[in-house]
Amino acid sequence: MNRIKKISTGFLLRLTAVMAAIIFCAALPGQTALTGHAANTLGSQGSQGSSSNEGNGDAGGADGAEVNIDDEEVNNIINENSEEGINGSTASKIKIIAASARVRSEASTSSSVVGSLSSGDIMDVTGETTGSDGKVWYQITGEKDGKAINGYVREDTLEVTETAQPEAPAETPEETPSEAPSDTAPSTNDYDVSYADDGTGNNDWYLNDNVKGTRYKISDLLGAAQTNENNIDTMEKQTGCVHIYCGDGKGKTTCGMGLCTRAAGYGYRVLIYQFMKDNSTSERKVLLLSPNVTFVPGQDKIKFSFLMTPEEKAEQKRYYEEQFQKVTEKAVQEEYDVLFLDELVYTIGSKLFDEQLLLDFLDHKPEKLEVILTGQGPSEALIERADYVSELKKIKHPFDKGLAARDGIER
Repeated sequence: MNRIKKISTGFLLRLTAVMAAIIFCAALPGQTALTGHAANTLGSQGSQGSSSNEGNGDAGGADGAEVNIDDEEVNNIINENSEEGINGSTASKIKIIAASARVRSEASTSSSVVGSLSSGDIMDVTGETTGSDGKVWYQITGEKDGKAINGYVREDTLEVTETAQPEAPAETPEETPSEAPSDTAPSTNDYDVSYADDGTGNNDWYLNDNVKGTRYKISDLLGAAQTNENNIDTMEKQTGCVHIYCGDGKGKTTCGMGLCTRAAGYGYRVLIYQFMKDNSTSERKVLLLSPNVTFVPGQDKIKFSFLMTPEEKAEQKRYYEEQFQKVTEKAVQEEYDVLFLDELVYTIGSKLFDEQLLLDFLDHKPEKLEVILTGQGPSEALIERADYVSELKKIKHPFDKGLAARDGIER
């Protein structure tokens, strides 16, 4: 940093007078002192301008006369000027490292010497500035051999031993906005829990309603909550509906199996029987992994109905009706939640099952039991009893191009 020292006219006049007195006295033979009290020892050469090497020139001027000047006068001059052109320093203490160092009245080698310091002397720093020689000069204060030292020393004669810590700006405490006065008394909790006498000499836990001033036995509340949960569960299970997936499009069984999967995942118990199909369909392998799904096995080999003789059809009709009785009885007696009768609608249309058996069952089924039916061509009577009727319409099908049913897709 380039600091320019501003010197007042009064300072120059007064300093010039002091220096003239020093030079005059030094030139008189045998004259060794000016009138004064406390003295600073100065080299005569220092009064005429010292060498640029402050470290070497500050050895003491042995060939010069000692001149005593008034301490107060010099200090007043320095202190008077200290507020003009002197910047605050980051250093707080310095230590002399040269053999000796001259303390000058100004930050210049042409200024008067007001004291001398030796290697190892430590002084306080009150400021710093840049002299005309481009060097940094430290304004110091302290005491040496019982004498006050105030002046300037150049940076090449010393080292900074301590730096000043900048003062943090005082924090202004934030004002906490005062709360608006309340017209009501401090509120208490609306509810709390206590362990108290139940009136029979026994203690129990209570939930206290501090707003209404009443209390509730916690065991009663828990019992009511369980009762409510049971009622909800019962209501859910009493909403069993009838689903029909029909039409000439692909996906009727797929829809039914999907609904069974969802029900089993929820926790419902599912019973499945497949008409007109053997026991090899791929979905069975997955659904049987669920503990909530049960398949009633059917025949291992099934003929297409149009390939059956009348006798075979009669026998097949008897078999399906017997299976229906077994399956529905199992669903009712073991309280299944879902019953899936796959392809039963198609079986009725193929004259291999008496529809009235199904209608009678639907009219008297348990209220909670969900029934799923699939197959083409449901009758009006069957549709009337159903809650859901979804028709799957064929727009395109690979079968029309001669592509047979594929494992894992159609079967």
